[in-house]
Amino acid sequence: MVWPVRYRTASTVRSHFGRAVVAGVVVEIMGVIEKQRPDGTWMPAADLASMIEWIAWEGRTWPVLPVAYEAAAYRALGRHAMADRLDRWLALRPHF
Repeated sequence: MVWPVRYRTASTVRSHFGRAVVAGVVVEIMGVIEKQRPDGTWMPAADLASMIEWIAWEGRTWPVLPVAYEAAAYRALGRHAMADRLDRWLALRPHF
């Protein structure tokens, strides 16, 4: 773990956040993400259970969200560079 998971609040988002490195890949961990509306109230976290996809990697099964959903979520958080990066990756691999 590079950044242990804990509940954090930023200016427009609050969530459980963390960061790890798995096999040399930086993995961001986020859970129960709430976004702040312009009027200051908080949107409830999305129900992600129906979107979860399971992948097999190194003999284990892992829950993940679709890359297109992740790109849209990063864009909604104002992290446009990451959203653009995911969109470019997805354009090369449309089956994900």
